[in-house]
Amino acid sequence: MQNKAGFLISFEGGDGVGKTTQIQILTQRLIDLGYSAQDFRELMSTELGREVRRLTGQTTGEQISPLAEVFLFQAGRAEAVNKLYRPALANGKIVILDRFIDSSVVFQGFARGLGAALIEELNQISTAQLKPNLTICLTLDPIEAASRITKIRELDRFEAAGEELQKSVQAGYDYIAQSEPNRFCLVDGRGTIEAVAQRIEAIVLERLNDNSQIDQPNQPTNQQQIKKTLNKRASSNR
Repeated sequence: MQNKAGFLISFEGGDGVGKTTQIQILTQRLIDLGYSAQDFRELMSTELGREVRRLTGQTTGEQISPLAEVFLFQAGRAEAVNKLYRPALANGKIVILDRFIDSSVVFQGFARGLGAALIEELNQISTAQLKPNLTICLTLDPIEAASRITKIRELDRFEAAGEELQKSVQAGYDYIAQSEPNRFCLVDGRGTIEAVAQRIEAIVLERLNDNSQIDQPNQPTNQQQIKKTLNKRASSNR
């Protein structure tokens, strides 16, 4: 019997665009359709990652240099890849990540000025060349995104860095979208939560439906639901 390789989906975008909410919706939706799916939040899924998040997210005290910062992030990523992501993929699961390698390219490579080439090389080392099959990048006006955040909590160091950083972040995501258009999908984050979720679901189901390495749902009802979603998307694009 052929071993299934799993399927890796990452979510990207500036802070406050709604990634976490959409990941929760997508994960549950895939489970409801009969897929085996599991989501992880990078730097919050392991003890080492949480410590890295604490060190890099603080707004007071000694500031960490950009190069030291990137090595901390890469250490947290290597831990999660080894202990969580690869085992889940080896079991044939759809793994959904709240940020992954592209965040380092954008935040450390572009916004912190270390350069995309260096970060991409470090990403290959820390992940042992693990790369998402599909990346969903939510786009939203930075002012609206910041407004969403301040309604529920204070901004962290990255979020409070101002308009120039947000412009650099957007430039980084545009660079990746142009470099890898088949993997990296820009999705409009405006509108209701349900509307954004439908946009994402249609893209994901279409990609899963085209992938022979994924265990497709066995239930006829679920297969019909998937086809119905794909047909709706096809009709809306005409």
